[in-house]
Amino acid sequence: MHYAFERGLYGKVRRPLDWLYIVFFAIHFLASILVDGQYFYPRSVVPASLSQIKADYIRDSADPLLPRLGKPDAAWFTAAVVLELVLQCPTFLVGIWCLFRNDRRVYPLLAAYATLGSSSTLFCLVQALHGPASAALTAANRQSLAGAYGPFLAVPSVLMVDMIARSTTIIANTVSNEIDTAHKTK
Repeated sequence: MHYAFERGLYGKVRRPLDWLYIVFFAIHFLASILVDGQYFYPRSVVPASLSQIKADYIRDSADPLLPRLGKPDAAWFTAAVVLELVLQCPTFLVGIWCLFRNDRRVYPLLAAYATLGSSSTLFCLVQALHGPASAALTAANRQSLAGAYGPFLAVPSVLMVDMIARSTTIIANTVSNEIDTAHKTK
């Protein structure tokens, strides 16, 4: 399998981990637009099936945040969802495109997204599991919330470390090459 990636048989994607990011971005984009964004759309344009998916999730998980979207006591959460739609969703599309093309210029953008995404998801998870409404959560609710938020914390956390490491390597190599070039011209 590694040979297939090195030979570029799967587009220009060179790293198996990049496929995880591409799939994650596609799933996250759809979840953001189709579920999280529902609050901002006129009810008349949201299909009943999508409204039902959101209602089922809230019922099964007892997520204390999603029903509070737009309420004054959850202004921070509303701001996080706005950032998700305005900043993160375009980044998902750019990330998919650039990772598929093995375009390293996207690494700093993905590191920035991953920092924002992992931080905001961590805040949401802590608030959901330990905030004022958490006393009413059952063990099944807690498990459902951890299952729903967990991947959106784990993948951006891995992405953050990975993109910072890749960017640091590129910068270190560039600096090393500049030093070598400077020594050769003396």
